[in-house]
Amino acid sequence: EDISSLSIVMADDEIDSAKVPPNTALMATIAESISILWGSIEADLKHEQNESAADILMEVFSGNVLTEVYSHFESKTVDCLEDAKMAECSRACVAILNCAGKMKETEIEGLRAHVIGELAKATDMPPEKRTRVNFSPNMALLCEWGMTE
Repeated sequence: EDISSLSIVMADDEIDSAKVPPNTALMATIAESISILWGSIEADLKHEQNESAADILMEVFSGNVLTEVYSHFESKTVDCLEDAKMAECSRACVAILNCAGKMKETEIEGLRAHVIGELAKATDMPPEKRTRVNFSPNMALLCEWGMTE
């Protein structure tokens, strides 16, 4: 059973009326808040008495969650023609990659391959698109995971 389906908590006619364009700025702020808060307690999570809290964080963000959310905002960053919306999507991407850097690479399905693949595809990207994309967070994530070669 797909527990992420809205049909579990809403009737079909309510789902259609609830489908409004997301507030990208708000989503970016939420992602940044999670990243900042996680960073502020990162050292505390390493203490034995906080092991269960660390385990919960890893469980919630492991699998393909970060990869899916990152891919969503990343695609909007590359395709967006509005500078303000592109900036908001970029903020979300940076925050998501910061969260990923707090986890082991093996806990996040597909993100390593995705990030490396996107960097490789950048060489084929038209120059006007390439200059609009910020690859620094991607490189920082790979460095955080010890992939410096």
